[in-house]
Amino acid sequence: PNPNLRVDKDGAIRYANPAAAQLLLDPWRSAIGDHAPAEVRKVVTDSLAAGAIFEFEIAADKRNFVLIVAPVVARQYVNLYGRDVSDRKNVEAQLRQAQKMEAVGRLAGGVAHDFNNLLTAIGGYSHFLLTSMSPNDPRRSDVEEIKKAGDRAAALTRQLLAFSRQQVLQPRMLDLNNIVREIEKILRRLIGEDVTLTTNLQNGLESIKADPGQIEQV
Repeated sequence: PNPNLRVDKDGAIRYANPAAAQLLLDPWRSAIGDHAPAEVRKVVTDSLAAGAIFEFEIAADKRNFVLIVAPVVARQYVNLYGRDVSDRKNVEAQLRQAQKMEAVGRLAGGVAHDFNNLLTAIGGYSHFLLTSMSPNDPRRSDVEEIKKAGDRAAALTRQLLAFSRQQVLQPRMLDLNNIVREIEKILRRLIGEDVTLTTNLQNGLESIKADPGQIEQV
């Protein structure tokens, strides 16, 4: 199943097994007697000049191949032995993506911790202000809005910590319906307009004891 080729010093293809013939036709539109692709001809020339075996990678037909170039200097041609490494490339790409996501998670966790420190101060001072104000103070509604905004921001940072798996578990009594209602607001901002999101809540649910961040992740 692996492609094998023979290319002479002028870059002409002298032999191709069925796998190589298929590879040459698509995408290079070449055949036996035609010239090999330019990138192959260059390696052939270098290999014959050095009298040494070369190995290089080449992409074709949405696949990746490693080609070993073995020169036959006395006859002035090279044999090329290919190996399909597409699966390995795909696994490497998946690993790189996983590493990126892990890095994003660490970054999100670090940012969330920093924000938590700021939000603790905002929430604390807002609380002090509210306790020192009379119910009729005209500024009270403004401070209440500051505290509400801080509480909403704290909920967002909790979700960032859950995403980064850095959240300290804090089980408490929860209403699952409320958890779903809150996470629904975030989901609606994330999904596209072509996706319809519906919730089917059950009235009269008993409370459960769980970590809210973990339930939000679920």
